[in-house]
Amino acid sequence: MILAIDAGNTRIKWGLHDGRQWLAMGSGATAEAGVVIGQLAKLDRPSRVAFSNVAGPEAMEAVRRLCSEWSVALIEIVPQRFQCGVTNGYADPHQLGSDRWAAMVAAWRRFGRACLVVNAGTAMTADMVDDHGRFRGGIIVPGHGLMLQALAERSSALDRGIGRFDFYPKNTANAVYSGALLALVGAVKHMVARFSEDLGVPPVIVLAGGDAALLRAHLELPAEMVEHLVLEGIVCIASEGACP
Repeated sequence: MILAIDAGNTRIKWGLHDGRQWLAMGSGATAEAGVVIGQLAKLDRPSRVAFSNVAGPEAMEAVRRLCSEWSVALIEIVPQRFQCGVTNGYADPHQLGSDRWAAMVAAWRRFGRACLVVNAGTAMTADMVDDHGRFRGGIIVPGHGLMLQALAERSSALDRGIGRFDFYPKNTANAVYSGALLALVGAVKHMVARFSEDLGVPPVIVLAGGDAALLRAHLELPAEMVEHLVLEGIVCIASEGACP
């Protein structure tokens, strides 16, 4: 069994996988990393722990303590030049976020063709993998909630009420909410258009992250939602023999 852990900017997600299916899954706030990861000690002891970490040293230390308590191997997800059928096109492969790398590995394993891998969380990333499994590059932009927070904190005149989406907003809260969402949708559409032009065919749009459903509702393009994309990639990397 593999315990896969994805420590993100806001949430820590985890899943216990037996090589065929998820046996248990959960999540908690990254701000309480020590507590969230400490509670995993109640699970059945896995054969190894695979960990993607963009959350920082507190999460890393908590996972190391857990592995020491269990006396199991820890596999840290570190982007490579080539892994699980995907070639990393970053100038320095190790500078790529481990969560982005795991998401691309999972998308390639699932679809085996050109993908635009969109992970919409605290930040939104949109990464291009071509028909040969080559990561061509990607973007990082503030996520929907982060845009709203930044505007509220830096623009005191703006209405801080909770808005809703409207193509023709008639109050400030709706204008801010809709503008932030359309900025993300526009970025994805622009990436799809450019990638389609380069490839000659449209890529599969793969959506993951907390705001995936929100994006899908307004994208007006076919898209595949994969709820646990990063965790799937972590499992694939931890058991490379199962990767294409």
